[in-house]
Order: sequence, then C-alpha cells, then structure tokens
Amino acid sequence: MKNQAEIREGNFKTFEKVPEEFTFIASSCAKSKSNSVIFEEIHARNPDLYINLGDLHYSATNQSKKASFLYAYHEVFKAPR
Repeated sequence: MKNQAEIREGNFKTFEKVPEEFTFIASSCAKSKSNSVIFEEIHARNPDLYINLGDLHYSATNQSKKASFLYAYHEVFKAPR
C-alpha cells in the first residue's frame, strides 16, 4: 500500500490559443500588526494571483505549532486599516 503522500492527482488547464491576460502581484516584508495601505492597493488592482514571498509577520514564535503561526497571521490580518 502506498503512503498517502505518494498518491497525488490533479488537473491543469492551459489558456486557449487566443491572447489572454493574467495579472499577479508578489510582495514581502510586512510588519507585524501592520496597517500598511499597500494591501489596499493590492486589493484594488484585483490580481488573478497574489503571492506573499515571506515575512508577513515578525512574531518571534519559537514553537513549530500550526496554531502559533495562525495566530501571528491573524494579528496581521485583523490590524486596523
């Protein structure tokens, strides 16, 4: 029997053979509890894909627990604008 991590299925569809537009925005280095207006600008541009390259928070968590990281992300997302 195969390990669950070895079993992968998926689908992918490429664009039609006509010109298409695809927009994406990548960013990094947001301060913890940041109220940076850059996120409002990203939202206003309505990209098809947004990638945060890292450092969304600077919480000094010394635990490898999912809950610790989720808490740090929520602190950023709930910051006043």
